[in-house]
Amino acid sequence: MSNTQEHNQFEQYIFLGIGGIGMSALARYLVIQGKTVLGYDRSATQITTDLTQLGVEITHQDHPITGWFDPSLKSSTVIV
Repeated sequence: MSNTQEHNQFEQYIFLGIGGIGMSALARYLVIQGKTVLGYDRSATQITTDLTQLGVEITHQDHPITGWFDPSLKSSTVIV
């Protein structure tokens, strides 16, 4: 199986530290590919605001959003 095939089997990506320059670039790429992207970062920045405008759901709360970890999505979700 090629990396592309492995990559395409996942539908949802959860990023911890999504406001970082590297994580935000990966998140942006996946949104462009049509994937569902969710993320956490400690503080709101222009980067997180830009991602939100692209449709990324981002939280800045210290506790996880339990709906993100739906057991039925387990095999199609990647935490980055």
